[in-house]
Amino acid sequence: MLEKEVFSKKAVAFTNPTDEVFVGVWDKEEYKIKPNQTIYLPEGMAVKFAKDLAIKELNKNGQLPSKFRIKPIFEKCITDEDEEIENETKLEVEIENKNRKFCDECDSKGGRHKKDCPKNIKEEEFGGLK
Repeated sequence: MLEKEVFSKKAVAFTNPTDEVFVGVWDKEEYKIKPNQTIYLPEGMAVKFAKDLAIKELNKNGQLPSKFRIKPIFEKCITDEDEEIENETKLEVEIENKNRKFCDECDSKGGRHKKDCPKNIKEEEFGGLK
């Protein structure tokens, strides 16, 4: 994937596999990605962020960046999605939908919490009141 075209029309899952907040810059705008957080980005942006994160980690460890050293970190950051999106507007909508979360505890994307979520309020907690 390192050699792929930068401006393809794919939504790609980018994960920050480190234990620090990663700040990626795209078009002079900063994107803060928390440790172990996964977000969907356009493929070109995700590829750039993965390379930048890999280089940052290698420099932090006193290693010179090379394709051979970048690849394992890069592969931890990027997950391909199968479908290609027709145009830029649809790509933006697709990414927005994939990144939308209702609850940080249970990762629910709908209007309800998942059954095992601590924020899920059960009827018995209120003595049968509805």
